Amino acid sequence: MHRVGLVEDDALIRQHFARAIASQPDLSLAFSVGCGADALAALAADAPDVLMVDIGLPDMSGLDVIRHATVHHPRCLTMVVSVFGDEGKVLDSIAAGESLLAYNLLG
Repeated sequence: MHRVGLVEDDALIRQHFARAIASQPDLSLAFSVGCGADALAALAADAPDVLMVDIGLPDMSGLDVIRHATVHHPRCLTMVVSVFGDEGKVLDSIAAGESLLAYNLLG
């Protein structure tokens, strides 16, 4: 069983991903939050196996959440989930420590 943390500020999109995660027998939702501060708190409490992060969060960049997870929870794989697919955003997320690529899932 792989535990997934979800960081997405759009409640409807977050709900959609949570349902998709719940529908998979080998995945469980560790947490689902809408901002970077809540993500950092959830990571501190219990880091998941995989962290799905939106880049555009209301209080900080999702890249900052990825950097934090990469440094403090190196076993946690990170994945950006974003409508931004331009080369600069992709390179920035890789530089931040993103483990898995998933762009334009909603675009």
